[in-house]
Amino acid sequence: MTLRSPRLPDSCDLVPVELDVTTPQFERAEFLDESGNGRPAVGCVYVCLDDDSRGLTAALAMHATTQGRALPIVVRTSHVSGLASLASYSGGGFAGLTCFDVIGSVCSPDRLFAGTHETLARAFHDDYVADQVRLGATASENTALVAWDELSADLRESNLRQADHIVAKLAVVGCDIAPLSDWDAEDFEFAPDEIEAMAVMEHTRWMDERLAAGWTYAPGPKDIARKTTPFLLREWAELSDEIKDIDRGFGRDLPRLLASVGLQVVRVTARRER
Repeated sequence: MTLRSPRLPDSCDLVPVELDVTTPQFERAEFLDESGNGRPAVGCVYVCLDDDSRGLTAALAMHATTQGRALPIVVRTSHVSGLASLASYSGGGFAGLTCFDVIGSVCSPDRLFAGTHETLARAFHDDYVADQVRLGATASENTALVAWDELSADLRESNLRQADHIVAKLAVVGCDIAPLSDWDAEDFEFAPDEIEAMAVMEHTRWMDERLAAGWTYAPGPKDIARKTTPFLLREWAELSDEIKDIDRGFGRDLPRLLASVGLQVVRVTARRER
């Protein structure tokens, strides 16, 4: 496990316990409790076996043993049907037990055939929603604060265009996108002038997108109904520092967002001081 995920030990202590899930020792679940060696009691159980029946049997045994502890139990299954669907039914007496449907959750057609740009677009949107919620925004105030599948077509398209433009921005600073292989990739930092160059490009891209959609410049607050905004300024120097910093956030956050979807920034040409 540590060969595939070398940063895992930095986040947690892995304590292997050899135990047959068909034995009484397993059903007593004593290994879940603090054993006097400084380890805290387990806070959540994940059951991942290569056979759905064995996995469900083990999960149900854990559920029966830990009744009253409100211990979440998640069991991986190929799909949810039969006993798995019964266990997932909230009214079936299995509160706290959840089946993770691999086929339905991961291998659905929309995920299998979604390109890299859509994966990135979803990541941009999820990050935007999380950031707005942290700032106290609500869905009633901002209609964009919904799940990707509930997002309006124009807003989905906006995220897709932003994702499509990543390669162009990275090329300007001598970088590209590659599959994640460096576990420190999310710590990659662009130089200040590189962040500035990409921020200017992002503002220009955003302006062209808004103008094509019929938006016009007008001072004062943004008016969605009239499609007017005070930020349609072609000259970068005319923008406020607050708006500039929003565009700069693209470069600052990009390594982390790419890492979250299994990608990373790589330099393809040596950096030259500007």
